[in-house]
Amino acid sequence: MACVPAATSSTLVNIMTLDELSDTLLSLPTMAAVLEVVPELEDFRLVRVNDPLKAFIRSDEDPVGRVTGEFVYSRSAPERIHTMASACATRREVQISEETFLLRDGSVIHVRMTMVPFEQQDRVTHIVITMEDTTELTNLRLAHTRQLALAASGFVEMCAWCNSINADGEWLPPTRFVEEVRHGDDAPAEHLCPDCATG
Repeated sequence: MACVPAATSSTLVNIMTLDELSDTLLSLPTMAAVLEVVPELEDFRLVRVNDPLKAFIRSDEDPVGRVTGEFVYSRSAPERIHTMASACATRREVQISEETFLLRDGSVIHVRMTMVPFEQQDRVTHIVITMEDTTELTNLRLAHTRQLALAASGFVEMCAWCNSINADGEWLPPTRFVEEVRHGDDAPAEHLCPDCATG
């Protein structure tokens, strides 16, 4: 899990009441929820959840009132949420994490999860969670990385002086290289062959 505290360690204090905050979260188009810190259980109870997150959880039962391990929507989700929420509550710091969840139906979703501690009476009583679906962006990044890797693997060494091309240790004239080795599919990178480097 790639979980790092945000640059700021601010908490939500005296900005708005928990009810006002919960009502605001319920209207968000991104996935959002409020966890209640339950010290005696060393766990967190889901107290508010908006419709986009309910759809993501894909449970027949209402997840509100359940502790983190009871609203399973992914094999690894309860442990990850619990670990991140614990860090958020004990450190009183915003936690941000890029997560990949394998859902029950076998599909994969990538999310950016943010947890913000909510303090009342000098202790963290609740944690506000927002989850942004980054699946499309993550898939685009992965495709771009693959394309860059393919492009980088296609570079060839070319002498900057005579234009000979290094083909596994043998320096060939460009026309022969294109005909015999590469068939013209990659642009050569410029280098000096041993003869030009010494001459």
